Amino acid sequence: VTTVFVLRTKGMTWGRLPIFVWGVVLSVVLGLTAFPSFLIALIMVLTDRVFQTSFFIASNGGSNWLYEHLFWFMGHPEVYVIALPSMAIAAEVSAVFSRKTIFGHRMLVGSLITICILSLLVWGHHLYTSGSATALDGPYMLDTELISIPTGFFFLALIGTLWRGKVWVTVPMLFVGGMLVNFVIGGITGIYLADLPTNEILHGGMFVTAHFHFTLVGSMVFGFFAGFYYWFPKMVGRRLNPTLGVLHFWLFEIGFLGTFLALFYAGLQGEPRWSADVAPPFATANLIASLFAILLALSVFVAAYNIIGSWRSGEVASADEWGAKTLEWAVPTPVPLENFEHLPEIKGTPYEYGATLPQVESGVGVGVETSLHSQPESQA
Repeated sequence: VTTVFVLRTKGMTWGRLPIFVWGVVLSVVLGLTAFPSFLIALIMVLTDRVFQTSFFIASNGGSNWLYEHLFWFMGHPEVYVIALPSMAIAAEVSAVFSRKTIFGHRMLVGSLITICILSLLVWGHHLYTSGSATALDGPYMLDTELISIPTGFFFLALIGTLWRGKVWVTVPMLFVGGMLVNFVIGGITGIYLADLPTNEILHGGMFVTAHFHFTLVGSMVFGFFAGFYYWFPKMVGRRLNPTLGVLHFWLFEIGFLGTFLALFYAGLQGEPRWSADVAPPFATANLIASLFAILLALSVFVAAYNIIGSWRSGEVASADEWGAKTLEWAVPTPVPLENFEHLPEIKGTPYEYGATLPQVESGVGVGVETSLHSQPESQA
């Protein structure tokens, strides 16, 4: 946070800040706000057990619901601590590989800020069936549904960025596509868990497990892999094998969909969570999920093999592997200890593809100027 607030280079206004940096800053601010409540709860549990205080012991005047509130005030924003950088990666990658400026740039940043704020106000939906019968169930339900609005703006910005662009289908773009598909499924199923009447039916079942995995793994982990394949050449100076990257994606996506769509069905049939024994009515769905999970495991091995092999003996990457315009691609590969001999001066946003003027001026001769639909010569 301090780095971004006080160490931005000349001309790097908040409006020119890369989307990924916005995502990281909002994620950290959210963590700094939400996580202390859980640390406080742990200290209170410790004092209850060691010093016989009664913060959470009902027989002595405490409340176990207090612990639930303190835990979930951290537990739900924690999801968005992971989500915000991942969503920002998807926007960053989409702009680069569609060779277009981000559609609704301010709208996209505003949606991330709004998600950050609203995520601090929804923790109570985890207590719908706890017995607390809080009068705030209605507001919690409304606020949880409201998060779908800025999330919808995020989707609109990404689709608008890709729309009529000459999309360069790289491995990072495949993972962004998978993220969008999975995030839609996770978001729509989340609406049923946000509403108290349907939550009463679905709570504690496999439907919740499947929804959570579509949101956290199908969306956020896919976004992480998009960023990993995107920045790996700059991090280590080697290119990942694109064929193995494509294989990793399809094994991951097919295995993921097969596993958790089957668990959605099991949840709708009434299978509970946290059960070591699978009842006969749910056996078929669980067998299907287990078989598709094998593909998930294979995808991990493919990714690990690709990373180790490419790191050791992969093709040498160029300094600007994808023709991107953010500052990290303007330094040599491998990255030197000091990024620039002379601090660059920023003249525009890093997404102005096809612009006639360079977006960056520095003492190392950096002037990024990329035609609208061109691919880097080394990759064409």
